[in-house]
Parts: sequence; C-alpha cells; structure tokens
Amino acid sequence: MIGNRFMHYVKSKSKSNVGSLVNEHGQSISDAKEKAGALDEFFGSVFTKDDDSYIRIPASHFHGDSTDRLVDIAIDREIIAAKLQNLKPDKAAGDDNLSKRLLGTISSEIAESIAIIFRKSLDAGHVPRDWRTANVQCTSITPLFKKCKRYQVDNYRPVSL
Repeated sequence: MIGNRFMHYVKSKSKSNVGSLVNEHGQSISDAKEKAGALDEFFGSVFTKDDDSYIRIPASHFHGDSTDRLVDIAIDREIIAAKLQNLKPDKAAGDDNLSKRLLGTISSEIAESIAIIFRKSLDAGHVPRDWRTANVQCTSITPLFKKCKRYQVDNYRPVSL
C-alpha cells in the first residue's frame, strides 16, 4: 500500500505541468512537440554570449617554468570524501545522472579515483570541457514555471545543470 502511494507521489512530481501555450501569433499550442519547440526557441532567444573582449588578461605573478605550475596544490582524498558526504541529497543530479545521495554513500570508495583525476588535470594544465560547460536542457527536463500566466512561454525557465 505504501509503495503505491509513493509511486503515485513520484508520478505526480514527474509529470509535465506545462499546459497549453500561446505562440507569438496568439495561437494555442497543445501538442507536446510544438510546446517543446516553442519553449526551446524562447530559451535560445534569451541566452546570449557575453562580450569578454574588454576584460584585461591579468599580469602573471608566476616566475618559473610552465611545467612547475600547480604542482604545489595538494589533492587530499579525505577532503574529497568529506565534501561528497556533505552534498545535499535532495539536489538534482548532474550530467552524469548520479544522485547526491549515491555520491555521499560511496564517497570513501571513489575519493581516491577523483583525486587521481584532479591531479592529472592539474599536471596537464587542462580542465576538461564538460567541467567548464553548463548543460541547459529543455526537452528532457520539465521547464520550470516562474510567474503569472501559465500559457505564456516567457513565464518558464530552463534548468541548468
């Protein structure tokens, strides 16, 4: 009995709450693909790339060989495990789809591997691209309603993981 109630609760939270929308021509959109397209078009129109050409490159205070950079940064397995254990379990999973609760539970088992990955990144002087990029998804995650009228596309926002 409790299992059925739980599944009903989960289904109620995972259903799309985006009802019919109105497009820029005032026409009602109720087809799921058309709604996704309208939301995708709106989300794409509001995100811009900042002009960073005016930002000065800071003067280098490093006085050594480029191979010596970042070698004095210690990567501590215990600190990594502690950070993983302190993740808030109710927060959304990242691109890897691993829940915060799972990461906290297996923190001591994966901390050494994470430390090795971080150390290799520092030694190579390279941060993997997917560590530097936000993934804005609007087709696989329900857009979040912000305010006012639910039928207006601009009253929703995408989720950035």
